[in-house]
Amino acid sequence: MLAARVACGRTEYRDRLRAQTILEAAHGGSNAAIAETLNLGVDTVRRWRRRFATQRLDGLKDRPRSGRPRVHGPGVRAEAVAMACAVPAGNDVPLSRWSCPELARELAEVLSTPVDEDL
Repeated sequence: MLAARVACGRTEYRDRLRAQTILEAAHGGSNAAIAETLNLGVDTVRRWRRRFATQRLDGLKDRPRSGRPRVHGPGVRAEAVAMACAVPAGNDVPLSRWSCPELARELAEVLSTPVDEDL
């Protein structure tokens, strides 16, 4: 499976590097040698080897990342994208194009709810 990831031209670069790291380790490469060969940090090689040893192929996947939770659902986002792609004059707004604050104000009016300007 790892060799297939390395050989496939459609594999994402980071997945290919992770597979190469494990294959090099299977051939007896040290962390320092693998890091030098693949132009990675030694800590990065150590991380992927450890995760593969404990979780096998699942350990090579990206872990979920933290981040700011979404404030509005997909409906509000779809409405914002549609409005941003439309000409403001279509909504009876005397502008040639939207700015972020103007778009947020118009969305708040249309949706009758406060909308964060950081959509």
